[in-house]
Amino acid sequence: MKHKYIRHSSLGFILWPMTDDVFHQHMQNLFRRERGEIISAGFVEFDDKEAFCYGRSESIGIGGLPDDSEVLNKQLGFA
Repeated sequence: MKHKYIRHSSLGFILWPMTDDVFHQHMQNLFRRERGEIISAGFVEFDDKEAFCYGRSESIGIGGLPDDSEVLNKQLGFA
């Protein structure tokens, strides 16, 4: 299953199932009051051993960072 993500500078990665009902902008609005900022956003796919981040959010105009996959894998305990 594909997921969407945002990477928040203080909260880390926030993932949710890919759906047309919840956009990146909805999640941005949800976490607006938290200290920090959204530093990247996109999509995630998983295989048996790791997560792969790719793409960009059209609703907030932010793409992924080169180290997103590596950092997400560490956060999830895959690396």
